[in-house]
Amino acid sequence: MDLEEFKNCLKLENKILSVILSNDYDASCVEPKHRCIISDIDNLDSNDTLKISKDNLKCPGANCGAGFYDGNPQIPGGFEYFLSYGKGENYPTGERVKKTPEIASEMFENQPKDIINNNKYILIKHFKEDDEAQSVILKVNLDQLSVLIYLFNFESSIYDPVYTATSAGCASVFRIPLYESLSGQNKGVISNLDISSRIYTDKDEVYFTVPGVKFKKMLENAGESLLITKEWEKIRKRIKN
Repeated sequence: MDLEEFKNCLKLENKILSVILSNDYDASCVEPKHRCIISDIDNLDSNDTLKISKDNLKCPGANCGAGFYDGNPQIPGGFEYFLSYGKGENYPTGERVKKTPEIASEMFENQPKDIINNNKYILIKHFKEDDEAQSVILKVNLDQLSVLIYLFNFESSIYDPVYTATSAGCASVFRIPLYESLSGQNKGVISNLDISSRIYTDKDEVYFTVPGVKFKKMLENAGESLLITKEWEKIRKRIKN
């Protein structure tokens, strides 16, 4: 199945994005405008390429989430308190995604490191079949996600090819999926579940972020997969364009 057939079959027009590590960029690239990079991704025009770097991200934690910086996020009062119950008066309100600062700190230490490979930029653009993307983001609803997970695992006998990333939204889209691609483990990641970043996206959508090589395999296999069954056609009819 070619890309256009795939997008039509899954109703994913303008919802598939390439994530490309690079040391070069075209002068026409656009830069982030919003505090949360997820907002820039979700509103990317079909003709634009978004260039992000350690120098143009606006959120104090985004360099860590994107993978440009492996140290602790520079947040007043300490990032470990920000992720838990906060440091107190005159400091940012805690997000309360972790019970204690110690658990938050341990979670960050467990995240993959060294995933940018000395590249200066991450480029995000609408996917084309000749892209050499390290990972691919698919903006999907639950019906689309369910069938894509099965397609993702079409050539494998394992039962856990995909996991959710309970991290910052940007880390779940960049740092963690890029690690899956560059390490060769090639698992898929259900991304952007962080409620702090979900406020910038469609309420019915999540991101399914997969290694670029695996996405091309998904395109190859789509034409003989469950996407050609009557069951999928029934579900497809209830997906809004």
